[in-house]
Amino acid sequence: MDYLYLQIPVYRGVDRALTGTDAGIPSYYHGKDGFGEAPDPDVPDLSHVQSEHAVIALIRLVNQHPGIQFTTVAVALRRVTFLFCSLGV
Repeated sequence: MDYLYLQIPVYRGVDRALTGTDAGIPSYYHGKDGFGEAPDPDVPDLSHVQSEHAVIALIRLVNQHPGIQFTTVAVALRRVTFLFCSLGV
C-alpha cells in the first residue's frame, strides 16, 4: 500500500485456523472484505499484494537480513512455550 509515498508490499497470510475450526464468529460479522463493507474513499491499491505467501516471505526476509530484528518473530519466539501450551501442542 502507498503510505506517505512509500511502496510497502503486502503479503497474504493463511485463510483459516491451523486447527480447522473457526473462533465461533459468524462469517457475516466482519463482512466479505473484513471491514463490514464500510465505505472507504481511500481504498488501498491491491496491486501491492504480492503473490508470495506471507509465511514464505517472512522466512525469506529473515534469511536475507540476518541480525535485523523482526519484532513479531522475536516476540513469538519468546512466547513459544505459551503458544504451544495454548494450542495444546
